Amino acid sequence: MFDEPFWRRVHVGQGIRSIGNRASDLAPVPSGRYGAAMESKLGMGDECELPATVSVWLTDDPQPGLVLVELTDANGRPHQLVDKSAIFGSDLLPTSTYPRPTAIRCTIEDINGEIATVSVHWVFSRVTDMPFTFDVRLDTLGPVAAG
Repeated sequence: MFDEPFWRRVHVGQGIRSIGNRASDLAPVPSGRYGAAMESKLGMGDECELPATVSVWLTDDPQPGLVLVELTDANGRPHQLVDKSAIFGSDLLPTSTYPRPTAIRCTIEDINGEIATVSVHWVFSRVTDMPFTFDVRLDTLGPVAAG
């Protein structure tokens, strides 16, 4: 049916896309991962990290290699992101064990109660040419890791 590998059809580096009803395949994001103390420290305009799962190493080309990352938004919709492994962590190698946890760096654009609208600046919508945004639970976001 398709002449090219799956990861080529996901539009490498072009964005997160809905993957239908595969929510059961994703590792659940624990409620309150960073706890109530973090909730008060993060605000609009802050950079933060959103927990996600690296599901599989896709290919070594282009260097340093491509990985498939999956996450679920605040509405329970699953999303996939395909990009270079270095975007998601220096510990990702073709020989690593998958699936494994990671974090997606994002910026808080808005907060409405317990829901934060975040943007991923290296992923742009093909329709609006603006950074891709989606809603996540505020208590799942954490500060950008040092280092």
